[in-house]
Amino acid sequence: MDVTKALSEMAARQPHVLLVEVPGWSNTRIFTERELFRRSWIESNSPADSDILLTCGTPSDDLNEVLDRVWDQLPGPRVRVKVNHPTEVADVLDQAREALVECSAQQKDALTRTAVKIPHAAVTQSPSNDPASPGTGHGGMDHGGMDHGGMDHGGMDHGGMDHGGMDHGGMGMPMPGGIGLAEGGPDRDGLGLDVLHVSLGPVLRYWPAGLVVRCALQGDVITEASVDLMAGSPTEKAPSVGEVLGSSSGAGGDGARLLSVRYCDQVASLLALMGWERFAWRAFRVRDGLLGGMPLEDAVSELSALGRGISRSKVFRWSFKDLPEVLERLDALVGRARWVLEADTHSGEPCLRYTADEESGRLQQVPGLIVGLDLFAARLVIASLGLDTVAAARVGGVDA
Repeated sequence: MDVTKALSEMAARQPHVLLVEVPGWSNTRIFTERELFRRSWIESNSPADSDILLTCGTPSDDLNEVLDRVWDQLPGPRVRVKVNHPTEVADVLDQAREALVECSAQQKDALTRTAVKIPHAAVTQSPSNDPASPGTGHGGMDHGGMDHGGMDHGGMDHGGMDHGGMDHGGMGMPMPGGIGLAEGGPDRDGLGLDVLHVSLGPVLRYWPAGLVVRCALQGDVITEASVDLMAGSPTEKAPSVGEVLGSSSGAGGDGARLLSVRYCDQVASLLALMGWERFAWRAFRVRDGLLGGMPLEDAVSELSALGRGISRSKVFRWSFKDLPEVLERLDALVGRARWVLEADTHSGEPCLRYTADEESGRLQQVPGLIVGLDLFAARLVIASLGLDTVAAARVGGVDA
């Protein structure tokens, strides 16, 4: 084994994986997270910190274009893979690691990497900056014989130079990645602050699958917002309940178990986003335990203990006292994860699901809930809603 191969093997012992969930494939994403934890691999938060881009599900064309741009941001060595079914997760991860240490393939990828494409309109030059333009341009000036060595700029005073009337509109100065500069605008206090237009999602950890929130920011405060959804491929279907749990889809216990898994996942994601890893890992443990066959009674007991810990922690409640609605929704999510199991134990029927119309209505409320909040608070509010973007997309007309 040569030195390059040995170093590659050593570096790939704990790959950083950027997970992207396609709407409808949440179960595949949950099984993937479970397998990453078992292998002690690291789930990354950004493309710059990632070795592997793993897509859970089959994206639509629009979502795939976004993933192409994310892929361009991954540093090499890098690997891009896709997994549809939970049973394929282990094999796909094995193949990804093998590709990560394949030196010849990585060298070829490095030579053919796609440069960031900036729209032509963003780089249009003004006449004064045109190399072929006479007059003020330097295109025809020969600096070959000009000696700047003896030129003394020490006494030059730029203090009185007035740039107030200078128009930079035609300079065509693109920012990295083609992102434009912020614009000016009055804030809620009547002051003039920069307004920056950004999009949150759809590739964001602890974020509803396929959700895009377009925001206008002044500082880190959201002043305007709208929502949109990116769907999965219309020709591919996500695995059913029975396929996920390895049993017949008609089993009532499986439906309740998988619904509780979904609520536990929402609880764990919200707690992790809040920064309370101790509570988050307890929720993740219950989630993974339910997938592994944990008795429903044990899961109910664990969730009850988690709920008591959250409600009794004075430091936790004080830390988020300015967002009481987030704490209320967190308590409700923990209760739903427990109640659905208790209801199944007694009646055999899963319960506590929102209808498609209700999910669509909750999604339409997002802009009104986050305007006026900073980015962190807005992310907490969205995570606390526990949105089902697949159900909301069935109603359509989501572009608030």
